[in-house]
Amino acid sequence: MRCSRTSPTPPGRITQTPWKTGNSNFTTECSSSRPRNTSSWSTPAWDPARIPDRGNITGNLYEELRPHLESNVGVNNTNVGPSDSVNYIIHTHLHGDHVGWNLRYSGGMPAPNFRRARYVMSRPDYDYFTSAEGRQRFPYIDRQVMPLRRLRLQQILEEPEHTISDEISIAPAPGHTPGHQVVLINSNGQRGVVMGDVLHTIAQISEPTWCAGVDTDKEQSAASRGRLLDAAEEGDWIICAGHFPPGKQIGKIARVDGKRVWQPL
Repeated sequence: MRCSRTSPTPPGRITQTPWKTGNSNFTTECSSSRPRNTSSWSTPAWDPARIPDRGNITGNLYEELRPHLESNVGVNNTNVGPSDSVNYIIHTHLHGDHVGWNLRYSGGMPAPNFRRARYVMSRPDYDYFTSAEGRQRFPYIDRQVMPLRRLRLQQILEEPEHTISDEISIAPAPGHTPGHQVVLINSNGQRGVVMGDVLHTIAQISEPTWCAGVDTDKEQSAASRGRLLDAAEEGDWIICAGHFPPGKQIGKIARVDGKRVWQPL
């Protein structure tokens, strides 16, 4: 499994983690946050008046990813660019800081940042966020999720487990949101997992029952976290935890004096 990271960015700025396995390219979006050593905490509120689609995250997704995309895609075809090498955008869940880069707008019309990709999301999350109440509470859904269906780019998973390829699969991890899911990677003799918001702070490595205030079901969230941390430790998985501090977002679980600790890579 190969992965690369951009250089560390200040809290509140977007960092991107492109992954490549076999013939499949996909990207997960991550935003940094400061850990809080409490059993429950609240994340900074999104300010709709500031950047309604992106949860206050600033930056340029395409420019962040450009160095990691295939440079020789369509070299003889001016209609094909490097971003066309991305064929899956897998959403762990549908919060604004995870879907805000789906679409860009020009003249009021939506256009995908990755026009050849399938935008993958779970049915429980889709139903929760696109309900009448969800669209009122999360106004970015109308601009960053709903148009994907009209553009025929959306893939809603009806089953909790799904296989993308021989190396990439999706597994349920509900709690943070009703349909939160994680991405499992098995490539070149190594295993990895993109945790999404199963993890918000390094403290949760040793204290998996600690939950974020925004978790929709804290008991379920703790159960998903405990199950995945057990599997990651037993299998020596590489973990991508996008909300960990910059430079510490990818790592493994180690034991020190019988206690689980985070070991950045």
